[in-house]
Amino acid sequence: MKISISILLGLILTIFGCTKVTKNNQPSTSVHTLKYTAESSVKTFVRYENSTGATVDEYFTGNWQYEAQIEIQYGKPFYAYLYLSESGENKITGKILIDGKVVQEGTSTAGGVSCSYTVE
Repeated sequence: MKISISILLGLILTIFGCTKVTKNNQPSTSVHTLKYTAESSVKTFVRYENSTGATVDEYFTGNWQYEAQIEIQYGKPFYAYLYLSESGENKITGKILIDGKVVQEGTSTAGGVSCSYTVE
């Protein structure tokens, strides 16, 4: 009876396991294209999360973009974050795209835009 319960428990854990794996029993991953875009007619501060998860600060005027390939491991999502700020009342727009699809966007004429998206 103990052997049957152990086998049954093993089958249940295999079927409903917590980790998605590949044929080689390694955690599965997927590769996506991350792109941030921004537009502003004045000098604007931009802060974003790059492909390695580091926060980067820059300034730009006009059109700005950042693009990178990101690898997502199952169970370890990537947090995409874009923040824009300028001191006046000028129009600024920011977007986050994943694989060419806009997943988050924002526009402001009051000084700041914040966009975030979790890629799983």
